[in-house]
Amino acid sequence: MKGRAIPQYPADRVAAGVAIKTEHETAIRDALATLPRRVRLDDGRKLLAAGEYAGGLGYRSNDDMVVLASYDPTPHGTLLHVSVSYASHVPSWADLRAVRAAFFPPDVDVIQVLPRAGEYVNVHQHTLHLFAAPETWQGGWNV
Repeated sequence: MKGRAIPQYPADRVAAGVAIKTEHETAIRDALATLPRRVRLDDGRKLLAAGEYAGGLGYRSNDDMVVLASYDPTPHGTLLHVSVSYASHVPSWADLRAVRAAFFPPDVDVIQVLPRAGEYVNVHQHTLHLFAAPETWQGGWNV
């Protein structure tokens, strides 16, 4: 990434996000404590906690997959957010399914958000994000 500028979130969105995280800091910290320190994916791979970061927990697998899990306050409530990445390639559908199964209950809808153009920021080109769907969106195909 030498010479490549890192995109920035709009300042108003950063300020709003900081305010929301500050307001819900205790709930986020309590939720973080519920995340496992070790995870076995259904394909047999193991994720080991590599450390805390900005309200979340980072994991690494033996094949260099990186998973970051956090509870993020949103306008729809505090939602589990799990990102999946590799340094050299985009995670596969099998990777997403394995991570989804490990971090989210089977009876909860999980979504990928493709933000509107004005809010899209690509900080890492090989990262995909999963979110627990808000409670009001639960219902499979009928969201």
